[in-house]
Amino acid sequence: MPELVEYAKSKNVKIWLWAHWTDVNRQMADAFPLWEKWGIAGTKIDFMDRADQWMVNWYRNVAKSAAEHHLMLDYHGAFKPDGLRREYPNVLTREGVMGAEYNKWSARETPRHDVTLAFTRMLAGPMDYTPGGFDNVTKAEFVARNSAPMVMGTRAHQTALFVVFESAFQMVADRPGWSTAAPRSTSRWRAAAARNGTWAASPAGPRGSWSCR
Repeated sequence: MPELVEYAKSKNVKIWLWAHWTDVNRQMADAFPLWEKWGIAGTKIDFMDRADQWMVNWYRNVAKSAAEHHLMLDYHGAFKPDGLRREYPNVLTREGVMGAEYNKWSARETPRHDVTLAFTRMLAGPMDYTPGGFDNVTKAEFVARNSAPMVMGTRAHQTALFVVFESAFQMVADRPGWSTAAPRSTSRWRAAAARNGTWAASPAGPRGSWSCR
């Protein structure tokens, strides 16, 4: 891993690690200091899928430990934001949303759903939606599938999500091949991702003025 981190550093890239929450729970005291030593930027913790009091407290304990070891966090498989990042700004984002991965098993993730999120879920805070699906089809053509999933809507719609959906840490969900096959689209979502961040103000004007279907 140190060799991989050094190689990434030579390319001006920082490495995040994905981890199952049960592994973090068992090994956090050893893993976080080691990751800090290696130069890991942060970790995406997944599959909590619950919001009982024990788990709410666990989020806070993990955020505190991660901050002590200069690690950023992305809580995936998470409940909606609850203000934790005000005390621990190293918590950059969390899922807490019916995001792009639902395209693997459901037809519920539609352009209309995405537009609605800008006025509902986004009120609670940043979300790890994982936009950037470039195998774009109409509703009539859509088939839910786990391998090489497709998304409803256009590439313009997917590109817009990087700007409209607030998240200090974005993950492009699709295969690299889809974006390299469409160089104009690739340049657009890279530019959009570079502009994404925490807005100083978020006035909600007419829907068509800032949300793209």
